Amino acid sequence: MINEKEIIEIISDLIKQDISTKLKEQGHNNTGSLLNSISYKITQTADSIITDFYMNNYGNIVDFGVRANRIPYRRGSGAKKSKYIDGLINYFQSKGLSDAESKRATFATANVHKQDGMPTKASKKKKKTGERTGFITKVIDSDNPYNIMLHEFGLKIDTYIDDLINNLT
Repeated sequence: MINEKEIIEIISDLIKQDISTKLKEQGHNNTGSLLNSISYKITQTADSIITDFYMNNYGNIVDFGVRANRIPYRRGSGAKKSKYIDGLINYFQSKGLSDAESKRATFATANVHKQDGMPTKASKKKKKTGERTGFITKVIDSDNPYNIMLHEFGLKIDTYIDDLINNLT
């Protein structure tokens, strides 16, 4: 007998591993929080088995990037508080920079983000693959082994159902 849920779990594990690998290849592993948050849940209903994947909310932003016109920064605006600026300051401090160095690096980065978007053109050059976006979409859309497995699994299910029907009649 075919254990459909077990096969779906194997395929889901492969997808999770590929997404994690692509995330690391693109250099998105500062604290490991996004990488460690990737998980899935398999739900079986009467007529289907569904895998839902989960990760920290900002995973979609990392996957798709942010266009320059969507960067929440305007040079010289005089704004007293900005989550975007605070986040960059925290990032640079986590890399060991002093408060003053972190602020300088933050505003330099914000200016480049406002010009290039995120990821920046320079950050793409630093990675072997030249990719800094699409760690999810490139895995899901590619012709990976689990896509072939899904196809084969579908064929086996069809054959199994045909055999059941033939044995009943």
